Amino acid sequence: MALASLLVSVNFLAPVTLRPATDTATFRIASLLVADGILKPEGPSDLAILAAALQRDMQERFTQRNRNENALILAENDEGDIVGVVGIDVQRLSYNALNEDRIGSSDQRLSERPLLSSLSVSPKYRRRGIAKKLCREAERTAKQWGYNEVLLKVEADNSRARSLYRSLGYRVVDTDKQAERPVVKGGLRFVKTTQVAMRKSLTFPPFDSVVSALAVAAAAAYASSTYHEQLAQAMDTGAQAGRLLGAGDFEAALALIRPL
Repeated sequence: MALASLLVSVNFLAPVTLRPATDTATFRIASLLVADGILKPEGPSDLAILAAALQRDMQERFTQRNRNENALILAENDEGDIVGVVGIDVQRLSYNALNEDRIGSSDQRLSERPLLSSLSVSPKYRRRGIAKKLCREAERTAKQWGYNEVLLKVEADNSRARSLYRSLGYRVVDTDKQAERPVVKGGLRFVKTTQVAMRKSLTFPPFDSVVSALAVAAAAAYASSTYHEQLAQAMDTGAQAGRLLGAGDFEAALALIRPL
């Protein structure tokens, strides 16, 4: 498999630029952003511990240490400050985003699939569409690698993130009640949590979106055809009433037009 370890710097006021992901300071800033935005540590010391662990993980996954395709995507403001981050890397996963550590390396469901992770935006820059732009850039990158889907996992109770992903076309494919997340309580450790696995096809829109669009189109077509039929009927009735009035039959004309 071709090696592709890149950092994508996205300045939304300028074209997208690419450069090798070799800057340790960049990973430090990105890990702090992710630790603070996703894991929500209780204080500065917890933040430092979580960020250090995340930095090690990110440098394993989003540098040339990882032999699979991978990219760390950053959003920068016009001063060059990092205000958003997302990662995407290819892993051996099942359709519901379980790796070989969970289901065994010989499981037939395993295949190389892109996994989107570590999405976080600085609080000052939220609600500006940056998270969506980061995700779309990650999806575009995965498609360039030759993949037709993207998977992700998110905490089951994170309704805001799930709503964001759903608006981008991701749909829940499974619930993982044996997932883990890092916490700091007397040191870094992992605790059980419930996550949902979500998937997006990069080829076809979600089935439910297609069904909804067809239903709306059908309703509009029906309403339009019904309106035109009623209009034509009213015009025909009006013409008949006119002829009756011309013949002096006022009662018959009134009886004809009263239902209208």
